[in-house]
Amino acid sequence: MKKSKIILRYSFLLFFVGALLFVRVQKLHSHYDIKETEVEGILWSYQIDGNQLKAEIKAKELILIQYYFQTEQEKIDFEQQYHLGDTLKLIGTFKRPTSNRNFHLFDYQNYLKSKKIFWILNASQINHIKHTKNPLFIWKGELYRQINKRENAAYFKYLLLGDSSEIDTNFKDNAQFLGISHLFAISGMHVHLLVGMLLWIIQKIMHKKSVQGVILFCFLIFYCFLTNFSPSVVRASSFFLLLWLKKQKKWRISSLFLLGTIFIGMLFYNPYYIYHLGFLLSFLVSFALLYYSRFQKKQSYFKQLFQTSWISFWIGLPILIRNFFRVNFLTPIWNLFFVPFVSLLLFPACCICLLCPFLNTILDCLFWILNRCMEIGNQITLFEFSFAYISLPILFCYYMIIGYALSFFFKRNYKSFFLLFIILFLHYHIGIWRMYSTLTMLDVGQGDSILIQFPHNQGNILIDTGGTISYSKEKWKQKKKEYSIGESITIPYLRSVGIHGLDYLILTHGDIDHIGEAINLIDNFKVQNVIFNNDDYNGLETELIQVLEKKKINYYKGLKELKIGDNKLSFLNTKEYGNENDNSNVICLNINHYKFLFMGDAGVNKEKDIIEKYKLTDIDFLKVGHHGSNTSSGQYFISNIAPKNCLISVGKNNRYGHPKESVMDILDDYCDIYRTDLKGSIQILINQNSYKIRTYSP
Repeated sequence: MKKSKIILRYSFLLFFVGALLFVRVQKLHSHYDIKETEVEGILWSYQIDGNQLKAEIKAKELILIQYYFQTEQEKIDFEQQYHLGDTLKLIGTFKRPTSNRNFHLFDYQNYLKSKKIFWILNASQINHIKHTKNPLFIWKGELYRQINKRENAAYFKYLLLGDSSEIDTNFKDNAQFLGISHLFAISGMHVHLLVGMLLWIIQKIMHKKSVQGVILFCFLIFYCFLTNFSPSVVRASSFFLLLWLKKQKKWRISSLFLLGTIFIGMLFYNPYYIYHLGFLLSFLVSFALLYYSRFQKKQSYFKQLFQTSWISFWIGLPILIRNFFRVNFLTPIWNLFFVPFVSLLLFPACCICLLCPFLNTILDCLFWILNRCMEIGNQITLFEFSFAYISLPILFCYYMIIGYALSFFFKRNYKSFFLLFIILFLHYHIGIWRMYSTLTMLDVGQGDSILIQFPHNQGNILIDTGGTISYSKEKWKQKKKEYSIGESITIPYLRSVGIHGLDYLILTHGDIDHIGEAINLIDNFKVQNVIFNNDDYNGLETELIQVLEKKKINYYKGLKELKIGDNKLSFLNTKEYGNENDNSNVICLNINHYKFLFMGDAGVNKEKDIIEKYKLTDIDFLKVGHHGSNTSSGQYFISNIAPKNCLISVGKNNRYGHPKESVMDILDDYCDIYRTDLKGSIQILINQNSYKIRTYSP
């Protein structure tokens, strides 16, 4: 038995590292070519949000389809006439999934790899070929139709099938904040509850073990199919089936060995599972619960529940920090209420109400209680902390310390947790240990957002927030939640580098691509001061000022100079112009004798006035004005300041054609050019006597 445990441990390490290496070096293999324009396959899954259709088509391989309905009637016709399992023919253009373009943040391309999706087809035409005759798809479609008849259909799908496409985003955010998302993402708990109920029924009907096994196997396969073979469901179903066989066949094999076998088997099937958060958490938590179960004695339900929640929390903590950069330390306490509520009341009630719709009133009450309790929990923010991104070596170090601490926990020796809390304390205050200044130009598309961090947490400044222009749409085209650069990029990135608040938020001017996420940012971070440009406040700025006054945040306009430690920011004011762009704050920053010049969207008229008034020369880093538009970066200005490096924040394939070729021709004669549309996020590390430029993309 000892030998098998040693083999198991080394197998885990070997195959995990092997999978990492495989993903790094192995080229993507696809049956399709980017030049192809037609695909015929089976409708595997789909969701409709506003006028956008996202579907997965099973052809030679799984392909993600994106399509926009042209009319409301077309959308209605699709929902009524197209069913899961139907064969479709699609015409469109292939493109590679978009990878992450900012340090530390979620990578959509890797997520799709974990589902073995290598292509996105932007469809221009969808043709129905034939309806499915596959009984599995027919049963699945009928189940969805029955659920859709309920008022709380979205919760049914989320809790029973793991389909969160229709669930309210506030509900998901609240669950994530409380650390109870695992109760709604289909996992081992759901599988065990369903199988437990099924076994209780079939054992009452028949006693032949072989027949029970066949029914159990068929049910688990079908449930995996219902959940689109979610890795956590496949893990839980396979493990339950092997445990059942172990008990029936009296195998002398450890449960850890069985779990390890499933882990290795799934990685053999798809090494890209290591990018799937559900896969990692499912196996890590299951492994830990099995490993530490030998230390647990028979005890009361709630004491055992707390120990299980305690282990799960600490085992999941490094992964949560690496991916979400924040942790709620009340999660083990919240689980004492939410786990029994969901597992003993809500989940069984969903199963019963699926068969007995007349009991829906009871289910509505349970959902009401759940939502109210989650809202109350979300008002307690004192124990939520954000932590900087951790690399893989640090991740492994965390697990070594956590494993050591948990081993002593069951021996009633809690001193080892002091070491863990000290490390978390140091991690939380990581900005104090930063030895150099850092400037990061985030890739926020067609907008600006630049973060400046001074050493030893002397000050954090954000120049502009990014933002997207929103257009009014017909009601049927409106999405449940529009894309937010702040929630997707700016706010997560600030957390990922250990920032808990901003000393200054500087807004160059009032255009939405520079100020659009300011309110969102202030709602999520403690901001000490906000600086506006010189001209009159426009509508966006006035709306922001109302929020600032409500939150009692200082705000200024017309500043000339700002000092933070040994660093000085000079605001190069000239005069008021007749447009918002030329009225931009233009900022000159000196860090360790290196000169930075941030132009906002200032045009050639202001550039000329700046040169005449301030006599700027030898700029080390120029943030090019107006995303490389030909209204800025004139020959006279560039020749006078002679920049060594030029940074351009510009959206990939933007509709304005920025940066303009005429501007690029001028800049090419003076500086090295770094563009966010080509290089993604751009980061400059500044020491006393040198600097280093890093880009997210090579």
